[in-house]
Amino acid sequence: MKLKHIPATIDINSRNEQRIAGIVNINDKKTRYLDVTIIASGEKLDISGCTVTAIFVIDDVLVNNAVDCTVTNNIVTIPLENFNGRYGYLSIELNIVKDGTVIVNTPIPLKIQVTSSIADNAKISEKTYGTIAETVKEVYDARGTYENLSNRLTGIDNEITDLDETVTMKINLKADKDSVDNAVAQLSKQIADNKSSADESISTLSQTVTDNKTATDKSLAAKYDSSNFESGTGTLAPAQEIYAGCEGSFVYSKNGNIVTVSVNITALLSHKKYIQMSGLPYAAKNESRLSSFVVYSTANKLINIRLDGSWIYISSTDIFAEDEKINFIITYIIR
Repeated sequence: MKLKHIPATIDINSRNEQRIAGIVNINDKKTRYLDVTIIASGEKLDISGCTVTAIFVIDDVLVNNAVDCTVTNNIVTIPLENFNGRYGYLSIELNIVKDGTVIVNTPIPLKIQVTSSIADNAKISEKTYGTIAETVKEVYDARGTYENLSNRLTGIDNEITDLDETVTMKINLKADKDSVDNAVAQLSKQIADNKSSADESISTLSQTVTDNKTATDKSLAAKYDSSNFESGTGTLAPAQEIYAGCEGSFVYSKNGNIVTVSVNITALLSHKKYIQMSGLPYAAKNESRLSSFVVYSTANKLINIRLDGSWIYISSTDIFAEDEKINFIITYIIR
C-alpha cells in the first residue's frame, strides 16, 4: 500500500513553534512518511549532496537519535515508524551533514501525533475475543502469582540456575559415589582374596595339627602298655610296736617302674617327735634312703619325710601336737 506523504515546511530562521504536521499510528509500518521542505527566511535551502538524520523524542523520552532520512530534490523524507512501543507527541529534530560536517540542526522541532491502538488500553473480560485478548490471557496465565511477566521470567531463570546447580551437585555426588563404589569393590575383592588365602592357611594348619595329633596318639599308644599300669589304695601301719597308735592310708598309681603315692597320715603320737610307718605298695630303690624332703603339717610345722624301701620315716624338731596330720605326694622309682 502506498499512501500520500505528509508535507511539512520548517523555517530555520523562525522562532515560531511548529504546529502538529500530521498524525500516525504506533503500529504503522512502511506506509507513513513526512516530506520536509527546509527554508531560511522564506528561501528554500539547497541541501543537495547532504546526509540527513532525524532525532525522535516522544513526550520528552528519547526514542531514536539516528533515524536515516532520504533527500530528493531538496526534500527530506522521514520514515514515521519504529517508536519503540511509545505513543504521544513526537518531536523531530533534523541533523544535516555535508562532507562530514554538521551544517544545520533544525532549531524548532517538527510535531507529529502518534496514537496507540484502542486495544492497548481496553479492559479484557472473560468473554473478550480476538488475538489481543488471547495474548493478554496467555501473559496473565504465564506470570502466575508474580506482579509482571518479567518477574516471573526472572524467577524461572533463578529456578533454572538452582536446578542447574542441583544437577551439577548430583553429577558430582554420583561421580564421588562411583569412586567410593570402586574403592569398596576393590577393598571387597582384597578382603575376599585375603579370606581365601587365610582359609587355605587355616585348612593347611588344621591338617598339620590333625596329622601331628595322629602321630602323637600313635606314639603314646606305642609307649603305653596296660600291663605296666596299676593303681590302688592301701593302709599304713606302725613299723614297730613302739609307734603303735599311728595311722595312715594312701592312694597310688604305678606306670612301669615309677610309682606315685598320695599319703595321708591321720594319727600321730603326741608325745613323740619321730615315728616310722610301713606298708607302701612298692619298695623304693635303696638310693632313696639317702635323701629326704620337708612338708607342712596341719599344725603348720615343718616335717621331714624320708623313704626306706616301703617304710616312711617322719620326724619333727618338736613333739607332735594333738590331732596333727600330714598329707603329701611322693613319686619314686621302685626296686
